[in-house]
Amino acid sequence: MATYGTEYLKSRNRKQVFDLFLEHRVLSRAEIVQKTDMSFPTVSKAVEFLLSRGIVRQAGEDPPGAETPVSLGRKRQMLRLNPRACCAMSLNFEGQYLDMGLVDLSGEVFCQKRLPFDNFQSREANGRLAAQMRQMQKRAPCPVLGVGVGLPANVDAETGRIVSFTEAGTDAPLEIHTLFPGLTDEFRLPFYVENDVNLACLGECVRNKGEKHRGKEEHYNLCYLTLGTGFGAGLMLNGKLWRGAANRAGEIGHMLLCPPGAKAPGMLEKQIGLPALERRFGLNLLREPRLTPAQRELLIAYLAEPLSLSVYNVASLFDLERFILAGYLPELLGPSLLDRVRNAADPLLAEGGRRILLTAPGSADNALIGGAQMVFEKTLLWELTDRAITA
Repeated sequence: MATYGTEYLKSRNRKQVFDLFLEHRVLSRAEIVQKTDMSFPTVSKAVEFLLSRGIVRQAGEDPPGAETPVSLGRKRQMLRLNPRACCAMSLNFEGQYLDMGLVDLSGEVFCQKRLPFDNFQSREANGRLAAQMRQMQKRAPCPVLGVGVGLPANVDAETGRIVSFTEAGTDAPLEIHTLFPGLTDEFRLPFYVENDVNLACLGECVRNKGEKHRGKEEHYNLCYLTLGTGFGAGLMLNGKLWRGAANRAGEIGHMLLCPPGAKAPGMLEKQIGLPALERRFGLNLLREPRLTPAQRELLIAYLAEPLSLSVYNVASLFDLERFILAGYLPELLGPSLLDRVRNAADPLLAEGGRRILLTAPGSADNALIGGAQMVFEKTLLWELTDRAITA
């Protein structure tokens, strides 16, 4: 049987209480006791810690009609999450563009900008990025704890090293300060990097956690699919990103459809990614995204089968029910693609007694939200968990 020290238990309790405030926003100490297995004195200590950091604030007494436990014998003091106690800056690089924003503790993106950015070797491009970041940091109404960076790259989650990133012009491992020379030193903020699809998957979960207090369902097990130039996936299993043994999990587009060397493209993304669609149908959807109804129907019909089979395979392998279909192509083709994929997958899954929920992403800013959550986990929440005990 595992035993834990006092400091470990203290930090675990703080994190548990913090998570409850993310879900419910307004709570009393008595309500926290009811929702956990902690005693009232233990809850009070955890709450005092969060109050000392400004993460929660006093919010007055019970609203009229609220039930007060008889055992407490007095009005409950209500506490409210303070989302703007701090914030994080997020950068997400996708194709020829960069999305950047400031995100608060609740996952709200309250300052956002999109910039052209397609050359990581350009000092001029890095200079423009630094100028935009300085402007955004000045607009922050609260302390910025760090910068979360999403890249279409494989990233070692333990070390923060970029394992491979073709767009950087090298397949050798990189450090974040090597990719952005001078940038990390100038801002005196910690920079953290992660695969962009993983961050979008994390952002979807954070957003769902925040929506729970408005009666929406939360999902801590899901597959986040994104289809554009390539086809990738983020996997959230029991509330944790699944990265795999070599941080390469989610390369769903690398699934082989036929043996290597065959005449047909072997990998899935070589049949359904943007370059494949241009070769097959003569459509450059990045340069000319407007489609006739006939072209739209042609693409939807072509993509529905491989996407539905992918959903079926992942659902069968990981026993998942929740799927998100995101990316440039699903956005371009709209709800009709989702409906067609869902209708094709449902009969396949029904034979095995399975079901899925396949939807569009809840927010277009999921990668930014996920980037900020990564910063919070490695800075503020680090203090709340057993990884670093400071109080």
